[in-house]
Amino acid sequence: MGNVYVRLTRKGVRTAQFQIRGWNPVSGNRWSQTIDVDAGPDGDVELATVQKMIEWIRAHYSGDFNWESHRLDRVFTLSARPRDNAELQSFLMQEFFSG
Repeated sequence: MGNVYVRLTRKGVRTAQFQIRGWNPVSGNRWSQTIDVDAGPDGDVELATVQKMIEWIRAHYSGDFNWESHRLDRVFTLSARPRDNAELQSFLMQEFFSG
């Protein structure tokens, strides 16, 4: 898959948007995808955003994957396995929404 960078581009009360950029160092191919999130009238926009990120991750990874945290300045090995959902969700909530 190559390298992937995820950036939260907008967060409102009900909606959010994040961008995923990727590149393959071998082929030089680059790509970008913007994903919109709508938590609904009574939803939690932060949780909905993280769930949408996990949905994207699972569409591209089935096991362990490397996550480069710009917030913590290190690389983490995370799991895309459904049984590890709580840990992945907690990590992404901290990564994108901790003060």
